[in-house]
Amino acid sequence: MNNKENKTQPTKIYLNRDEYNKLYEILRLNEKDYVGEKGQKAKELQEKIVKFGLVMNKRETDEEEKALISLFPLEIKFIINQLFDFINVYYPSRDYFEELRAETEKRKSEKREV
Repeated sequence: MNNKENKTQPTKIYLNRDEYNKLYEILRLNEKDYVGEKGQKAKELQEKIVKFGLVMNKRETDEEEKALISLFPLEIKFIINQLFDFINVYYPSRDYFEELRAETEKRKSEKREV
């Protein structure tokens, strides 16, 4: 057994049913749409989120069930890359970053006025 298999995955993400289903579907589509390393990585990530994930028991304070997935930080990075690969085919309808910039400037000027 290699050393990585003996370690506990330190990064935990909690996803509700909808978030989990979307993530898995994106990985499934990327596996199908990409040939080579990207497709293979998507397949590996699907296997990992099942192997290292579990459905948590719903507590009284919870509004919905959650999936808890334990992964290494590098695996989280690979998931983020897969998400970006998926969304790169979409183009935003407007520049949200510039809207954030305007909001930031507005807050800064409001602080100066106080």
